[in-house]
Amino acid sequence: MSVVLCSKPARILRGRARLLVMPMIRLCVTVSLTAILLFSTVLFTVAQNNVPVSDPQAISYANRALQALTQGVPAIDVTINGNVRCISSTKTETGTGTFKGKGLSESRVDLFLGSGTKTEVRNGTSGVPLGNWYGPDGSVHEYANQNSWTDAVWFYPSLSSLTSPSGANIILSYVGQEVRGGIQVQHIHSYVYASGKDPIIISLVQSMSGMDFYLDSSSLLPVAVAFKAHPDNDTNTNLAVEIDFSDYRAVSGFQVPYHIQKLFQGTLQIDFTATSAAINSGLSDTIFAIQ
Repeated sequence: MSVVLCSKPARILRGRARLLVMPMIRLCVTVSLTAILLFSTVLFTVAQNNVPVSDPQAISYANRALQALTQGVPAIDVTINGNVRCISSTKTETGTGTFKGKGLSESRVDLFLGSGTKTEVRNGTSGVPLGNWYGPDGSVHEYANQNSWTDAVWFYPSLSSLTSPSGANIILSYVGQEVRGGIQVQHIHSYVYASGKDPIIISLVQSMSGMDFYLDSSSLLPVAVAFKAHPDNDTNTNLAVEIDFSDYRAVSGFQVPYHIQKLFQGTLQIDFTATSAAINSGLSDTIFAIQ
């Protein structure tokens, strides 16, 4: 069998073909990149031009809940002291606790237990929500970003996103009336709208900041709030967190829940019973400093 190599004319034709094809490939690549950039710009522009607004019915219920909680007087900070029971998979501890919050973005929880002090600090005053926690050994652990977007003051409804429907880029929607824990409740969903960001960031922040508030249909006081936590290394796995409020008492004209329970994946994690509370005592920002 003989092998025929390419003749000179054939090589010339192939060379000319490459000269014709390569500019076309470069042109196609340039056009494709331009199209992608143009499409991304269009998406960003559409996202900015379609800023969501809160549902009027949700705003109405939120305002009525705020009136029930504060009697129309702004709550600036809160300190709640009490007895606490902490339940984990390995042990149950009892002790005392102090919950402090300021504005919508600063909080500090100190639990004084038999094994030592456990502290959780949240601070979003810089515009970026941050947090850390540390235990008896003093080692500081940072909050994962995906767990920093829900309300910092999760233990006091008067300083929650429910009470700021017209500010802080918080969007409220009315879900409807339902039964929860054997009582009729009004269900409101909230999330943070990341104004000025690209669509991917907007969607991610909306998902990570989502919270569900349940208001007693009669008193409109919040009886529960639910949201999702996530493993530190996995934003796609949702872990259910629920905060239950009961035994509201008047403190300086403000309604304060004296019984607060925190459930994680349906299991009771913190059971807190207040013994005293102070509103608008003038807490310093240094209390909420991130280490």
